Amino acid sequence: MGRAQVNQDERITPHFGAATQAGRSVTTYRVAMLTINAGPVLCLVRALSGCVATLDIDMPFTAQDNAVLEIGRERLTGALVKTGDKSAELRSREPIDIAAILADPSLLASAGRRTLPRVEVDARARIDIGQHRIPAQVRDISTDGLRIFTEELLSIGDEVRVVLKGFDRPLLGMVRWCIGDHAGVEFVQRLPISRLNAWLASQSVSEPEEAPWSPPVISKS
Repeated sequence: MGRAQVNQDERITPHFGAATQAGRSVTTYRVAMLTINAGPVLCLVRALSGCVATLDIDMPFTAQDNAVLEIGRERLTGALVKTGDKSAELRSREPIDIAAILADPSLLASAGRRTLPRVEVDARARIDIGQHRIPAQVRDISTDGLRIFTEELLSIGDEVRVVLKGFDRPLLGMVRWCIGDHAGVEFVQRLPISRLNAWLASQSVSEPEEAPWSPPVISKS
């Protein structure tokens, strides 16, 4: 029985060595951070080959010579070639270590939701806990949560509503960690990549200083 179990595991575990050595494309669905002229966005890596990463980018973009793709611990640089309205290829200047990317434990589904790429931002927010309203700054964000800075005291396990300009309703979440003036909030429902990218794009548009933003009061009716 022990040998049968070993054989079964071998069938389940994919071997990518032959494909990568032959230069064939390996299908992989992993979220990555793509830095382009307009700023950082999240994208879906559909496939990898020797020097090409095939991407889905769910927002307007243009082809460019210098783009950076961060997938797990790997950082690829090269030309971004547009192949469709929402698809592109990153043609890396260096060979892509496909085996290292596929073996990266931070990218495995079993590693949990907190392993998704996080984009650094500096955006004003309001954290609501019951009737208590707390001013905060968002320091980084991803589809699964965000990191905030606040001088108020938060506790692990707090159920919060995050009010951010650009979202039509509060983002529901829970405080997962607190270190000093920083805290991590995990969203109850993961944000679609397209929605988050649209919000990130809006952050690059500067606002007049004479028109400060105040978080809206959300009606409970």
